[in-house]
Formats: sequence, structure tokens, C-alpha cells
Amino acid sequence: MHFYSISYAEMMTLRLKAFWLLSGNVDRVMAQADMRKLTIAVCGQAGEAAKEYRKQLVIEIGTIVKAETVAQNAPLPYEAERDVAGFEGLRMLSKML
Repeated sequence: MHFYSISYAEMMTLRLKAFWLLSGNVDRVMAQADMRKLTIAVCGQAGEAAKEYRKQLVIEIGTIVKAETVAQNAPLPYEAERDVAGFEGLRMLSKML
């Protein structure tokens, strides 16, 4: 299970169905990566195709973080104060689990 970076011991603990599911997906994931590499190679030969493929990738990536307008007096993220009480509450909850 080199593809998934799973050690032999971890692989042996997998249920049989999970093992075969992972095993069957290796070819599919590799084919997807190969298709992308092939498309990039072909787009390198034609300028217009490269532009279209770039637009397609931008759509595929999507919006990761959408920044909204910040109020004038709102602190910037790196200026925000740490919520010590909130962190302590989370720490207590994690100890209960």
C-alpha cells in the first residue's frame, strides 16, 4: 500500500472490503493524475488550449477563502486577542473524551 503511505502493520488491520476498495482506487487516482499531465503537455503545444485549460482549473479550484470587507475598527487577524477561557473550555472537553 505504498500509494497510500500505509505501513504493513496498518494494512493488516484493514478490513478486507476496505483493502480492496483502496486497492481498486489506486488505478483510478493514477489515471486522473495521468490525464491531467497529458492535458498539460498538450496545452503546452497550443496557446489557446492552455488558456482554456487554465480557466477550467481555476473553476475547479474554486474559492478557497472569500474575504469580506472589514469594518474600520475591527482588529486584523494577527492583532486579535487569544480567548484563553475558550481554549481552557476546549481543553477540558477534550480530557472528558
